[in-house]
Formats: sequence, structure tokens, C-alpha cells
Amino acid sequence: MKEIIELNGEWELHPVSEFSNLWLSEEAPAEGWLTQKIPAHWQEHPELKEHSGKMIYRKTFSLNPLEDHFYRLQTGGVFYRFRAYLNRFALGSAEGYFCRGDFDLTPYLRGENTLVLEVDSPGNEDKSLLTGIFAGYPGLPRTYNPGGLWQPVRILRSGPAYLRDWHLRTETLQKEKAGFFLAAEIFSAREAAVELVVTLTPHNFSGMPLERRFSFALYRGNNRFAERFSLDGVKPWWTWDLGDPALYRLEIRLLSGGTLWDEDTEVFGVRSFRMQKFLATLNGEKIFLKGCNYLPPAIYPAGVGKERYLEDFSLLKQSNQNMVRCYRHVAAPDFYRAAAEAGVLVWQDFPLNLDYPADQAARALTQAGEFTRFPGRHPAVIVSSILNASGYEERRVKPGSRLRPLAEKLARKLGEDDPARPVIAVSGQRSLFSPSDTGFGHGVAAEEGELYRFDRYRKGIMKKNIRFVSWFGAPSFSGVETVPAQGGRVAWEQVPCDLRTLLEKGIDRTAKG
Repeated sequence: MKEIIELNGEWELHPVSEFSNLWLSEEAPAEGWLTQKIPAHWQEHPELKEHSGKMIYRKTFSLNPLEDHFYRLQTGGVFYRFRAYLNRFALGSAEGYFCRGDFDLTPYLRGENTLVLEVDSPGNEDKSLLTGIFAGYPGLPRTYNPGGLWQPVRILRSGPAYLRDWHLRTETLQKEKAGFFLAAEIFSAREAAVELVVTLTPHNFSGMPLERRFSFALYRGNNRFAERFSLDGVKPWWTWDLGDPALYRLEIRLLSGGTLWDEDTEVFGVRSFRMQKFLATLNGEKIFLKGCNYLPPAIYPAGVGKERYLEDFSLLKQSNQNMVRCYRHVAAPDFYRAAAEAGVLVWQDFPLNLDYPADQAARALTQAGEFTRFPGRHPAVIVSSILNASGYEERRVKPGSRLRPLAEKLARKLGEDDPARPVIAVSGQRSLFSPSDTGFGHGVAAEEGELYRFDRYRKGIMKKNIRFVSWFGAPSFSGVETVPAQGGRVAWEQVPCDLRTLLEKGIDRTAKG
């Protein structure tokens, strides 16, 4: 970006039962406001430990806007949906905790400004939320709600045109020559001749930058650009066990007459991944995938930084794993950047729960677009799955007959948006006629689960289903005295009943040897 103006730090919060214009006016109540440093989840505030539902967020800031420039509000992630207002003017709304919000502020800015966000994060009773593991997973406190501004909030300043979105993927890779596909969406205030410059600068190794330039004309309004090109002298990205996870710093710049109008950057890896009948190759070499499920390292992930993710990946490598499954959630951007630096592959789950109402397909399809854009920029993400039907969980809900067609529809959309990444519609479905991934899990107690079925799959017609085992083993929980809740320790009586039952069975089983 030409300039980034951070709006993180201290915000005002006010819990409400309903949203109304009162909170946008000068007559808004002066009492009842709390302050919190953003990014954060509101339950991290000592006075909001059990709040669930609606919250008003308010931030005042000064800005002297320049002529012939665009100013946009960008929210990196809000649990779960929100509507934004600047100086009482409605900017728009967004839904989905991992979905980016992007709103034009230009017509409404003045010297002194008030930004208001109406944030709504319903409880688990609303099954139409795509919250995945954050909805009722065993071990979460009974009153848990992850609502809040959990990713950065900022203002982006650009010239008379800006990059609304972009996607760069590796299509072919032959030794040191790679073929790429670049797609970009550009909004312009006027007609102009521009140049789009793509630069790959070595990020974690020594080498020469690689660059391609594209010249074209912009029309007023929304413009779409797509181009295939190739580069020589690239260094491929590998998993840590096969080679070096070589990364580039990708810069995409929009210029006109030599003047920078807008830019964006991201770490990027040149790699090709193929998976046919669940047999995988990375950069043309066969790879034996070995890994585990990865759950959020904290129930309030806003405070988890890149260093923590790197520590986790270091432990994974020490245990000889080269892949993690981002189980039933979309993580923060730093998770995917850390995975790329560590040379660890990521299987990315879409946060669709098994009790999601199939008649809410439109909402799921809308978020699927952002799902493709967000993790899809990172080289570590090599496969996605929509719905999980393998493994073991307490009171397991089986996917309904109407949910499977939705999963297949979402998988087709993701495959069309990003053909370079395989998509599994229903993970663990144990197909009789074609190879599929499968899982064998069990609970804490010996009498639970389905590990006994594994031996059946080693013979006969079902043998092809164990060529890719995506789940094997038991869930792991913290010790009783350190069960995470509200960021600290809790009394045994405060531990959720379902988790207490699991832990008690595990303790009894351990005592008996």
C-alpha cells in the first residue's frame, strides 16, 4: 500500500442488546463505555468475561485527507459479523470471522472522525455461523464466545487507482523455470495508462530479484487483469525434509507515469503440488505426508503471534512431521507465514460444522470466495477439505443428506477459483468404489471409538481407503489443573461437564494401568 494508517490500540466498547441509530448520534449514552486494546476478543476484558451477542466498537481519529487519493477501511478479521459507520454514514457490512472487510472512506472523511462498528457474535444456538471448532468444541468454557476485533484494523491510502484483490499461483515448474498465473482486480477513479510490476526478491536466501512488468489501460470503475508468464532462475520451495523452504518477498506495484499509486506485499513460495488418488508429489517428487491435526493454540487467538506458531512447527519437525491439518478453523495470517518459513505443509479445513443448515448455502458460498483468497496466497497450503466425517468426537453428529451436496458444491467452487489446490468435499467418507482419505479415532476411554476397524481396512476391497489416513488416534486435552479458560486456571467445578467426563475416564484408565 502507498500508506498504512493503523487503527489498532485503544478502542471504546459498549455491550448492547440491540443496535440502533442512538449509538451513532451525539446523544449516545456517555456511561457504560469500556476500553480495550485491539486486536482482542471482548471476553478478554475483565468486565465482559461472559458476554455474548452484540457490541458497539468506537474509535476517534484525526486525518487530513489528500486530494486525488483513495482511503479505505480494512478489517483483517471480526468475530463474527459487523456493520461499519464513519461519521454516521453507513459504509457497509461483512460476515465471517476470517473474511476481510474493505470499505471506501474517501467521501466521508474529515479532519476529526468517528468510526463505529456494530459487531454481532451470537452464541452456539445459531447454527448458521461458519465458526467451525469455535462452536461448542469439547474443552471450551460453557459461556465462551470469541466475539471481537481479533485481527488488525487499518486505513489504506492509495493514488487514483488501487488493487482491490490479486492472486498469483505457480502453474508449472521445471527445475529453475516456472510458469505463473496472475489475476488482479483494480478500481480506478479515471481512465489511465498504468504498469503492473511483479517483483520476487529472495526472502530467506541469497539471490537476484526476478521481475515482470505489464502495461495496459484502466477504465473508470472496476478493472480485471489476468496474464500468464514465466520466469527463469527460480528457487523452488520444499518441505523441510526434502530441501530448503525457499521464500520470496512478493511485491505487486501499480504505477502510472512512473508514480506509485498502490502496492501490496506477501511472502511467496514457488512450488507445484499434485495429488491424484491421494498419492502426492511436491515439485514433481513423491512425498510421504505425515502429520497431525492442529487446533488453535489459544481459545482467544488474537494474542497469538508468529513466534508461537514457529515454536509449534519446530516441535512438529522434531517429531518428523511435515504437514498439519488446520482442523475446522481458519487461522491468523501469521500461522500460514510461519508454516511456509518452517517448510511444513498445511491441509486447510473449511469451518463448516456438521449441523450447519443446508438452506443457508448462499452464505457459505459467499465466504468460500474469501476462503480461497486468504489461505490461497500462502505456499504451505496445498489441499482443502469442506466437511469432516472421520475421527471421533463425543455425541458425533453425522452429516445430513442435504449437507453433502452443499459440501460438493463448495468444493467445486474452490476448485474453479484455484485449480492448483486439490479440494476434498467430504473428508473420511470411506468410499467403496474410489480411493478416499479415512480416519480411525477413539475417545479417552478404551471402550470408545473405532480403532478396531482399522484392521478391517488392511484387506480386501477397502484397502485402497488407507492409502491416505487423515485421522488416527485420540484427542489430547490439558491436565485438569491447567484447563484453559478465560486465559488462566479454573476450579474443577468450572470445567465443562463433557470435558470433565472425558478427563475422569482418562484419569481412571491411567490409574488402572
